[in-house]
Amino acid sequence: MTGSEDDKAANIAFRWDGEFADRHLEQEFLSATWGETIARNRAILLAAVIFTAAAAIDYMALGFSQTFLQLFVLRILTLIVAFAPIIFFAEGRDKKGYYASVTFTQIYLFSVLMLAAVAGASEMRDLAVTAIVILFAYYIAVPNRLLLNVFVGTVCSIMLLVAMLTVMNGSLYGVGLMAVMCLITNVVGVRLGCMSGQLRRTEYTSMQHHKNMAVRLADEVAERRIAETEARANERSFESVFRAAPLPLALVRPGETRFIQANKAACEMLGVSREQVKNVDLETLVADGLSLQSVGQLTELMSARKPVEVSIGTRDGRKLWVNFTSSAMRYRGGPAILIALHDVTHGRMEKENLRQARDFADAANRSKTEFLANMSHELRTPLNAIIGFSEALTREIYGPLGTPKYAEYAEDIHHSGVHLLNIINDILDLSKIEAGKFDLGDDEVELAFLIGSVMRIVAPRAQQAGVKLEMVLENEQFVLRCDERALKQILINLLSNAVKFSREKTIVRVTAEVHAHMLRITVIDQGIGMAAEDIPHALEPFRQVDGTLTRNYEGTGLGLPLARRLTELHDGSLSIESERGHGTSVFVDLPVERLLAPTAEQMAGAGQKTAGDFASAS
Repeated sequence: MTGSEDDKAANIAFRWDGEFADRHLEQEFLSATWGETIARNRAILLAAVIFTAAAAIDYMALGFSQTFLQLFVLRILTLIVAFAPIIFFAEGRDKKGYYASVTFTQIYLFSVLMLAAVAGASEMRDLAVTAIVILFAYYIAVPNRLLLNVFVGTVCSIMLLVAMLTVMNGSLYGVGLMAVMCLITNVVGVRLGCMSGQLRRTEYTSMQHHKNMAVRLADEVAERRIAETEARANERSFESVFRAAPLPLALVRPGETRFIQANKAACEMLGVSREQVKNVDLETLVADGLSLQSVGQLTELMSARKPVEVSIGTRDGRKLWVNFTSSAMRYRGGPAILIALHDVTHGRMEKENLRQARDFADAANRSKTEFLANMSHELRTPLNAIIGFSEALTREIYGPLGTPKYAEYAEDIHHSGVHLLNIINDILDLSKIEAGKFDLGDDEVELAFLIGSVMRIVAPRAQQAGVKLEMVLENEQFVLRCDERALKQILINLLSNAVKFSREKTIVRVTAEVHAHMLRITVIDQGIGMAAEDIPHALEPFRQVDGTLTRNYEGTGLGLPLARRLTELHDGSLSIESERGHGTSVFVDLPVERLLAPTAEQMAGAGQKTAGDFASAS
């Protein structure tokens, strides 16, 4: 019986006749007590036998007469009628039939009694006492429903009063007094029957409650025994797996620091025997100099099943880095924490080596950057003098050189000096970017003008290579907020590369358009191209895709990496699409937020503009 059933047992509702208000519960009660009902009905048989034997009284009053014989037959029939409920309805399948049979038996017996009293000319006083006793017996002893007993009592009372008034010629006073006695008898009988019914049903529910409690207790005891058996089996299985596990495992109680158990792998890791493991304490094991409070925090973290990495000192003097992972469980009747000790010493050493290597590389890179910056500054001073003097010689500012060959030599010196100065400037800019010291300007730049100026710078080299330059803008009114010198350097590097690697009589085209919320500047050539897997190498400083290119084409491998870094400083990106033998496209994508003009309406009304050719194929 569950908790709700307990409440139900404590709050049973009854009808006026003492039966359960819950008809389902009433049917359960009748079925459960049917054997008792049949046993009580056997008492009626005994009463019927006695009633039949009372025929001797009839004989004394009537003698061996026809009336006596008729009454004797009726008394014998009473015995047969009393047997009918037991013979036909003992199994309880037809309870309505049983109660109808009992009701008929009660009325029949009372009717025979009335006939015998009238025939024997009994006194009214004697008849009244006998009738009242029988009515009380009906209410208290006969196993019939109270509703049917009320019906029987009413019918029998009416029969008695009618007989007294008509056949026995009773006075109205006497009959009235008898009517009051019958009413009292029926009322008291109903009350006693109701109380008896409630008492029997209350006893039944109490017995059912205790029976269910006993069953539930037995089930709980059985379940507990099964659980204890399973727990012992699980504990044995756990201990066998625990001991044989290749991973070091240990057990501690929550809030404590001393091991209560450890497997072979853990003993080998800690350098202790199985007997010594119970003396291992986290406070002495941890080699990081943790305080007792810190050890307590360590156990709290393990209780919360959070991984903890600490350094431990073993009994044989080794120092290990161990990652503690934990899981809550029950062990030998109490809470416990299962700890897995992962030896991460090797990984920790590798991390430390990698960190040291990274620090060394960073230091070397800083030294390289500082060296390049210093050397570039040292080289720039004499180069400025060489460039200035060679330009003075080329222009013959202080008079003619005399021999034309000297003028050619001076021009070569000037071009070489300018080229070397550009390389040094690229190195300086790259060093500043790597050192985080490059200061980005905030200029308003007309894109068409800037691209045009870059094309004019590259035009002599393009004309010499037989390459045609073209500019195609989605809108020639593009105005950007950017570092003008940096953007100019990006375009110079990209155009110079495009011209350098282009075939004769091909076109290098520069386009600009708003593309996917970005302003895209594209430099397209029809040159030698490169394989897709070589593109990442082309974006690395001081590296070219093919070593032979350095010999065939002058260059340091700084142009693309520097352009990429400068683009990223503008919160943009630089990407390359290329195919060997089919040219290269370089995309410079800048945030559209840097576009100051034109507006969206102006963009919608503008068409493509081509801003001239700066070099034609020869």
